Amino acid sequence: MRCPFRHSPTVAAGLVAGVLLAGVLGAAGDDELPALLDRAAAALVAGRLDQAQELLAAAAEGGGRLAAFDGLAQRLAAAGQRRQALSILLGTATAWLRQGAAGDAAALLARAVELAPQEARAHALYGEALAKEERHASAAEHLERALALGWDALDSRFYLAAALWEIGRYADAERQYRAGLEASGGAFPWRHQLGRLLLFQGRDEEAAALLEAAAAERPSAADVVLDLALACERSGRGERALEAYRRAVALAPDLARAHYGLAQLLLRRGEAGAARPHLEAFERLYREGRERVRREALEQARRDRAWELLRNGDAEAAAERFRALGDSVEALRGLATALRAAGRPEAAAAALERAVELAPDDPALRRELAAARLLAGG
Repeated sequence: MRCPFRHSPTVAAGLVAGVLLAGVLGAAGDDELPALLDRAAAALVAGRLDQAQELLAAAAEGGGRLAAFDGLAQRLAAAGQRRQALSILLGTATAWLRQGAAGDAAALLARAVELAPQEARAHALYGEALAKEERHASAAEHLERALALGWDALDSRFYLAAALWEIGRYADAERQYRAGLEASGGAFPWRHQLGRLLLFQGRDEEAAALLEAAAAERPSAADVVLDLALACERSGRGERALEAYRRAVALAPDLARAHYGLAQLLLRRGEAGAARPHLEAFERLYREGRERVRREALEQARRDRAWELLRNGDAEAAAERFRALGDSVEALRGLATALRAAGRPEAAAAALERAVELAPDDPALRRELAAARLLAGG
């Protein structure tokens, strides 16, 4: 029987809207998982998308979303529905990448490139996920493979250039940045990153020329102006460097590196009095930065503990942990997931409504809220 969704990308979108964006993570371990996935695959082949969504949601609750989507794709491929399996893997992984779940996305995309080794998009997405996981050598391998297969999306080339830089293939990274700069018509991100790469290599005059153009295009971008200041200082343009450092400090008074660079340049010019307030600002900001890192690490540990409780099936305890973390987007997302697992979809939707208030421009968060409202019957 020919699958009615065989060549349609909407199958993955439908499943993701019905299952993934509802935030299903669920508890570990369910003896019914294989049977649920068998039934979900059969429902898809028969064209019963709604039933497939329900079965896949149940599988995800029991065995986790990664096992559910991977298992479904494997069953479809074994049944001869390779294109449909690939559509589900790529569609789901794309959604997870948008949500910031690069690790889970990479696991699905590894399956996708195994299933379709000549599929350029699979290699491109896998490379992106690996780059976000800071697995740069593997990212470069798959992104180069994507380009060799004819994929030429600028965002993939950008990830490739960055990965090549990270693994020390500077000449190759430069070639990719220059190719992207030409293909994009001289777009700012390519000019800035190429300038930074040249600055990193000690090619200061070349870097300064690129960074001057980038800073002219984005005069209010403190990081670009700071890069320009360093390039000018290293290439012997002291007055221009001083001007750029002062501009960076004015744009971002809390940028410790800008105060440090300005202070050091002033000291070398013999202006110790002018340098002193910037050294003091640098020391204060450095201390505050360390304290902020400590607080963020503590909050992350608390979130990890809440997620562990949820994975172990204690949804109510997990919800209390997430609630105690306060009004942050990540805590509210976790709270919504725990409340859904506890059978409280209305409360889950309310938590996501508050998260959207905090981050109104986050499209992934809005999609999660829409799915949560559907589950809550709203």
